[in-house]
Parts: sequence; C-alpha cells; structure tokens
Amino acid sequence: MWSKFLHREPALLTFVGGPLDGYQEENKTPLAQMPEVLGILISPDIVKMLTNPHLVAETVPTSLAFYEQESTKSLRYAFVGSTGPEAVELDDH
Repeated sequence: MWSKFLHREPALLTFVGGPLDGYQEENKTPLAQMPEVLGILISPDIVKMLTNPHLVAETVPTSLAFYEQESTKSLRYAFVGSTGPEAVELDDH
C-alpha cells in the first residue's frame, strides 16, 4: 500500500503555443507544487537542448517566454507572451 506513495509516476508537462508549442517533458513534481506561471529563456538552440540533455547552451537567449498553467488540475501550460531577455536580471553564478 505505501509503495504507491513512495513511487510517483511521471506525468507529462505540455506546452501549448509560442516557441515551445507541442513540447512535452516528463515531470515528477507534484501538481500542487507546480508554479502558475513559467518563464523560460528562449534561444535558437532551446528545442535541441531540451530534447538532447548532452548539448550545452552556446547561444545567447533572444527572448523570455511566459507560459501560464491552464488549470490547477493540469500540467498544460499555455503561451501568454514574451519579452526581451534584458527584462530579467540573470545571475551568472
């Protein structure tokens, strides 16, 4: 009985619209702990990096895309807009 609480099956995090439209990733974070809004730095190589964990970012981000959770019961995030990367202070540490 306890084993089902100790082992959490991954759910698919899905992006709708914007630069990550259709991208899905396994997610083990409990739904209740997921943020309502995700800000993701976008670069020409972002999709390649997301689908191949061995690649390292060599390009400078061109924008910051915002995705909002469609409902508190969903791991679907819809694109709501973007801004230039200079709008966010990045910590290089």
